[in-house]
Amino acid sequence: GRVFGFDIQNIHQASANLKSELSPSEYGSVELHEMCHSLIQDVLPPAPESRVAIVVGNLGYLPGAESDKTVKTQPETTIVALRQAAALLRPGGIISL
Repeated sequence: GRVFGFDIQNIHQASANLKSELSPSEYGSVELHEMCHSLIQDVLPPAPESRVAIVVGNLGYLPGAESDKTVKTQPETTIVALRQAAALLRPGGIISL
């Protein structure tokens, strides 16, 4: 399978963390996108080509001393993202926030 990650803040640290924790083949299955989660349809093709098993969301702001706490998820973009995610779910798929 593949993992697609979306964040509006700098993803370089997340990428470095994943690279140090995953095997090269596991890391090769990860795509990180520095963009709003409401743009998932711009990355994944429409269903049925890209049916997904699970969508996981972490709402709020990026934790850590270096993160900008003023940059956080917004209700309007979260609703758009959830609608897009629901349209991509395969039968029996789940969304977890």
